[in-house]
Amino acid sequence: MRAWNERHYAVKHCRELLRMHQSLAAKHSGAKRFELYRQLVAQRTGGDANAVEALLGHATQSYAQWPVDRPLNLRDVVHYLVVSEYLASHQQASWLEQNLKRIVDSKIPHEL
Repeated sequence: MRAWNERHYAVKHCRELLRMHQSLAAKHSGAKRFELYRQLVAQRTGGDANAVEALLGHATQSYAQWPVDRPLNLRDVVHYLVVSEYLASHQQASWLEQNLKRIVDSKIPHEL
């Protein structure tokens, strides 16, 4: 049951975050990728600039620096948000049963 809940949560939030990103990209057609990620995180979390930068830094450290150093992408940002939000909203869960990266990768286009 918990695995199903994790999967359902991830799918729902991936769709929400993708819609938010598409809306921001349409409003700010000339914005660079990283600026769109900043705006997405700020809108999603309500955090100030320091909190947004900290979250993007954590996402970079978690997903874009190991095993190969590469630029942060939308999948990384969404993955970090989904995992951190799930764990924050499900305090009894100290770990995840599902590989949420697979779910995120299936819902968020690679090129974003």
